Amino acid sequence: MSEIHSFIEEARNKGLTDEAIRDALQAQGWDTALIEPAILGIEVPRAPAEQSSPHRAPQTLTLSPLMAAMQHVLLWFFVASSSVTIASVVASLSGMNVSAQVLASMIAVTLITFTPYATLFLLFALRLRKTPDLIPGKVWSIITVCIHSIAAMIAGITLVVTLIVSGDYSVWVSALLILILDLVVVATYVLATFALNLRRVRKIAVIAHLPVLLLLFGTLFIMSLLQLGPARHDEQLRKDLASSAVAVREYAVAHKQLPSNGQGIVKGSDIRYAKQSDTTYQLCGTFKATRRYSSSYYYADTVSLSDAYLYESQFETTGSGEHCFTITSSSLQDRRYQNYDY
Repeated sequence: MSEIHSFIEEARNKGLTDEAIRDALQAQGWDTALIEPAILGIEVPRAPAEQSSPHRAPQTLTLSPLMAAMQHVLLWFFVASSSVTIASVVASLSGMNVSAQVLASMIAVTLITFTPYATLFLLFALRLRKTPDLIPGKVWSIITVCIHSIAAMIAGITLVVTLIVSGDYSVWVSALLILILDLVVVATYVLATFALNLRRVRKIAVIAHLPVLLLLFGTLFIMSLLQLGPARHDEQLRKDLASSAVAVREYAVAHKQLPSNGQGIVKGSDIRYAKQSDTTYQLCGTFKATRRYSSSYYYADTVSLSDAYLYESQFETTGSGEHCFTITSSSLQDRRYQNYDY
């Protein structure tokens, strides 16, 4: 009895199914053309060149050079853009001033890089079912593991240092998420390329790779979309506040006084105008995005502004809700000083 038949008989005595026996023989390097007849009980002679060894040496199967290169390069772009996206979204959610345009751009870049990478990785996973020993390129995987191991160490160092010095929580949350992302990539490609003997663990890692990434970025994507609306509203509100101040200044120059009400003056239905004195007035608006105090908020709503040099960033706030800005009419103030009798 030939060796392949002896192996099949012994495996059947152990209770293994034909499918399990077929997978075991393929893992040992037996040709499919020899496996099927042997399982059916047909005598299979070995080629003379192969009779000296029990079985052929297993061959390492890999993706085509182009597909492997595209998969790994897209992965690098995806992780790089995702790291920036994580930092931007977490900063925005923690109350830091991140514009809606930046959020939208980062989300778009992440989606555009993730989609083709996910497609190529899914094709690899599907081919892996038919060819259990298939790997996504050994050299490419080594480079990927090295790059993301370094990135994971940097993220880990940032996380630990931020926790020790009690730094901004948005920094350590970002570092933690980036660390998880890099560790997922490292674990997946180490198992997919260098753990052919750990079939079950390798299979689980490959199958779980895309769902884990989708869970991580799906959560961030939804949270960032929720943040985009308030950010866009507040950006438009600041533009309308600046435009309204310009309109009031033009009215004061033309009529030598402040308007008694804001009808036809203020830009935007969310803005309320109130005259306080002959030279000062208030513009109020309801902000939706929560903002934390920052040293960059020099022109917060607690500071009196002059309409001589007004721009949108002067209408920053330190929290959501209604905020009022006291503004002095520069033209009326100058006129008052000129008429003052010393």
